[in-house]
Amino acid sequence: IFSGALWRLLKISCKDKKDSLSYLLIASALVSYLSHIFFAFDTLEMRLPAYLLLGYVIFISIDRDSGRKLPAGLAKGIFICLLIISLVSLKIIGARSVMAAYYTSRVNDFLVENQYSEATKRLSALKNLKWYPYQNSNYEYLADVFLKGDALGGLPVTILKECLPVMIKGMERAVKEQPESYSYNYRLGQMYNLAGIYMDSQYFDKALGALGEAKKISPGRQTKDLLFAQIYYNMRDTQKAIEILENLTKEGPNIPDPYWFLGILYESSGDSPNAYVYMKTAV
Repeated sequence: IFSGALWRLLKISCKDKKDSLSYLLIASALVSYLSHIFFAFDTLEMRLPAYLLLGYVIFISIDRDSGRKLPAGLAKGIFICLLIISLVSLKIIGARSVMAAYYTSRVNDFLVENQYSEATKRLSALKNLKWYPYQNSNYEYLADVFLKGDALGGLPVTILKECLPVMIKGMERAVKEQPESYSYNYRLGQMYNLAGIYMDSQYFDKALGALGEAKKISPGRQTKDLLFAQIYYNMRDTQKAIEILENLTKEGPNIPDPYWFLGILYESSGDSPNAYVYMKTAV
């Protein structure tokens, strides 16, 4: 959509060279505003002016096809309005929020590219930033990145040991600032669970505590119960993990995940017949 809008503006400006400055202003506003959204701060409210601008490109495309001229004053007015919105929003969220978004993005990129030393440097830079608006969302995003990396087996244990304390501190701060957030409590439980696996088994108790808070906030979500079962299994309490998963199959008989994990747990316990039954049910 973004590329198509710029291409359409280029075609229009080639046909109407007298108003090329107006089209250049619109293209500049489009590039600057969308870049601001993608690299700084993104909400539906912030996207609305960009959507309006894209809609206006459609409008002037139809208008030019009908042979009418684009008022230069209107194009300049749109550009000035969008510029003001961008500057005001940047002032509200602050330069540190932009830097934090950049560091967060680079941590993810470097992990994907297996440049682990660079990833840890960017994570350290993120940690050293003083308070900034919306900081908790960066740590929540990175928590998901580390979880996926661990699930795929692509992250060295040494990198996890170095990064997990930073992630835990970030998520602990998020929970402290927004204790009513299910997502933050759940993510903190996940980070504690990883730390229990790779650093110190005492973190498992903290993981159970964080999930307990998440359960108070939203008792009906199955994601926390699946993690409860995983933590108890990591704590070598397989029977407790099985009990949790079997309760989940009763609460949601058409959801495959509990059956799948039950199959894994029964297989690890040497109960192949039950493992087969649950695996087959999951499939």
